[in-house]
Amino acid sequence: MAEPKKKGAVARHPILFGLGAGLVFMSLIFCLMKLLGTTSGGSIIATASIHQGYLTVKNEGSETWTNVTLAVNEDYRMRFRNILRGGGTTNPLHEFVRNDGERFDLSRYKPVEIQVLCDQGSWVGNFK
Repeated sequence: MAEPKKKGAVARHPILFGLGAGLVFMSLIFCLMKLLGTTSGGSIIATASIHQGYLTVKNEGSETWTNVTLAVNEDYRMRFRNILRGGGTTNPLHEFVRNDGERFDLSRYKPVEIQVLCDQGSWVGNFK
């Protein structure tokens, strides 16, 4: 004969209990990674265009981007403290600099890709 259920007792299914524990564990890991600054962030909303040797990047998202790096063809970079939501920046391509100090030279290279990297996430756009 089965024992009657005790008042306030909760039936525990081992699979559901394991899933719940796993979710709690993953949440704790994610929070720890966020505190340590090791997450890559999500995607952000941006637009980019090139006109007469100038690159324009616009923040089309709902929050300000902080610690922003713009990279042309991966290697040529420019950094900004922030780009406000709804705002943007327009800069000559020759101001983008590689780690060795070489500037982007439109007579030698064609801009193919732009990357936006910031604390809030990243975005990649391609030029035709």
